[in-house]
Amino acid sequence: MARKKTPKPDWMADKGDQKADPVETQKNHVPESVDGRTLRATGRTKQFATRVSEEFFRRFAMAAARDGLKKTELLELALEAYEREKES
Repeated sequence: MARKKTPKPDWMADKGDQKADPVETQKNHVPESVDGRTLRATGRTKQFATRVSEEFFRRFAMAAARDGLKKTELLELALEAYEREKES
């Protein structure tokens, strides 16, 4: 079975003898659709790992799931609540 050729994006299209700068062309390229990774981008770039008890992990995961949060979001909310409590 022959593979279908995927059409090249506009910025890769053959321009004859005229060579476009691929970096500049990509920078100015606006995608027709946005992939899921871009939509989920959070700005969180640092790894944070720790060991907790089974019970803590279960409670934490259940609380996040119950409220429709990612565990990271719940951790951020917990820190905010802790800092508010310490200020008062």
